[in-house]
Amino acid sequence: MNANRGARYIFDPVKCKFSPNSLFMSDLIPTATLAAWATPRGIGPYIRQHFLDTTFRGLYHANAFDVALLVPYFIVLILLAGYGMHRYRLVYLYYKHRDRTGGAF
Repeated sequence: MNANRGARYIFDPVKCKFSPNSLFMSDLIPTATLAAWATPRGIGPYIRQHFLDTTFRGLYHANAFDVALLVPYFIVLILLAGYGMHRYRLVYLYYKHRDRTGGAF
């Protein structure tokens, strides 16, 4: 007896395709298109206002002091990220092989 009888699945694992009950193809794409074009003046002015705005152009220019601070900062950031990934790998390997007991040190 199927415990989920009558349940409506978005993805049917038996048929490996979207079922007719899926909201993805029927409702999501037209809704997203409508939302993108329903702005008061259209999508063009929105893009120009938010991404091509030049209000603060020329207000700040990077100099040698900024570069002298940012380059070592990002180098240390990358090194710490690598060290963190190394530690996660050690923990993963520990849990993967924890059932193997070695001899006493």
